[in-house]
Amino acid sequence: MLDFYANRLSDSDRYLLAAISLFARPVPVAAVLALAKHDAFGGHLAGWKSARVQAAIRDRLAGLASWHLDETVSAHPLIRDTFRPLVLGAAETAAESALAGLPVGKVTSRTNALRVVEAVELLLDAGQWQAADNLNRVRTGNGEIWKNLPAARLGERAAIAFVATSVRRHTCVKQLGARRRAFYLSSVGLFALYAGDLVTAREFLPLSVGQYRDDRDAHDLAISLRNLADCYGQLGNVTAARDAAVEALGIAESVGERGSVLASHAYLGWLAGLRGETVDAEDHFVAADQIEVTDDPNDAHLYSLRGIWWAEWLARTGRLGPAKKLTDGNLELCRSYGWNQDVARCRELLGRLALKAGRAATARRHLAAAAVVFRDGDLLTELATTLVDLAECTRVAGDLEAAEHNVSEAIAIAGPRGLIVVQSAALSARARIQSSIVAVNAAPDSLARGRDAADAALRLAIRHQLTWYELDALHAHADLDHATHADHGWADQANVLHGRLVLPNLDPDPPTTVKQRVAGSRTSKRLRFTQSPTQI
Repeated sequence: MLDFYANRLSDSDRYLLAAISLFARPVPVAAVLALAKHDAFGGHLAGWKSARVQAAIRDRLAGLASWHLDETVSAHPLIRDTFRPLVLGAAETAAESALAGLPVGKVTSRTNALRVVEAVELLLDAGQWQAADNLNRVRTGNGEIWKNLPAARLGERAAIAFVATSVRRHTCVKQLGARRRAFYLSSVGLFALYAGDLVTAREFLPLSVGQYRDDRDAHDLAISLRNLADCYGQLGNVTAARDAAVEALGIAESVGERGSVLASHAYLGWLAGLRGETVDAEDHFVAADQIEVTDDPNDAHLYSLRGIWWAEWLARTGRLGPAKKLTDGNLELCRSYGWNQDVARCRELLGRLALKAGRAATARRHLAAAAVVFRDGDLLTELATTLVDLAECTRVAGDLEAAEHNVSEAIAIAGPRGLIVVQSAALSARARIQSSIVAVNAAPDSLARGRDAADAALRLAIRHQLTWYELDALHAHADLDHATHADHGWADQANVLHGRLVLPNLDPDPPTTVKQRVAGSRTSKRLRFTQSPTQI
């Protein structure tokens, strides 16, 4: 149908629509007319003025393009696809015009970042691959801004433009090389994971692993394997996640990359913790932190996501003081670098720690702030986790309606996406909410709903070997028992499992022990260096 109308238009009108179609958003008429001087237009709009453009759009082109009160014009997306190919030779000029007025360097807002993504998409449609890649490198810091703003969906969209189809992936290799294709495959998978788009993450992360494996790129292969481990872990496939992380560690050790060894140990610590392998989790986190403290110029402990995982582990095993100290340092460092995604992660964990310490108001402030960042940045995986903690926070405060609202949203995010870890946690949280309702009014419907939620959480946790979440479900059942003045043995089961997970000989403050160990090692090395051979 559009082709029918397009063939009935004059050449000038068709090229006017083509000019407007190069822009993804309303654009000043002056910019359109300036672009029309490009050779791609063949002079079809020579001599046109603003009044003539306005008359054409309001008369014979009505419905195909729009004239706005601020003297900007725009075309419907379907119109763009029809007319844009006429003048794709002017795409690079149009992209420059669309980005005019932006500060130089990396963009610092989601609004401006969207303009960059739209320009990248235009350049790729026009076959301007090098220009698109250069724009992505300069304006997004090679993708780093998507974590810092954060903006997971935009990050996924920017990367997938290069590798969305097999044709695009083939062209990407020809135009930019196999390494850049692997980078974009990995970026799509990572930001899809953050955004809760697990279907895309499960497709693209293995593709990036395969590409780096074919290229024998040990450094990036280890990174990609860890991203894949993260994906599998969130999906509750802890065995596959562990296999990927073990391979990453082996690769890192084989090439002697201490930073990669450190990161792999942290991933393995997180996964061992999920499975309730206390000794392994402790060993991996300590090994990672020892490398961090040894190599970091400021003697920093694990930070960013790795620091979050270790602090979570410390909190789970009852070491709240070290967990908070570690997270306070992590927060300060992440703020100094502008890592807003990690800042929100730290605040989420600080909220959880405050809640455990009985400081509900502080907990709610941290959790609410984290939820805003995760929601605005489309970080659905982490938003769901935060909503579970907010549900518990509001439950403790007695606002059971708000608690149920939070947990319902968490389940709505986690369930359809297969985020098993979060889903199990959310179901246990729902059971606890129902136990609070039962304690107030002995509602039989709430008791049944609570039991159903706790049973579902327990089944998920056992099936996927998520031992700590199994413990949460047992505690939820025990809370329901307590609310009804019954004893079905759930509390005893929880106590037995807790005793198996929290070993009596755990170091009460591992970060301090690591610092002391590293300091002792440095002193020993200095002594060996200064002593004579006979003294040694």
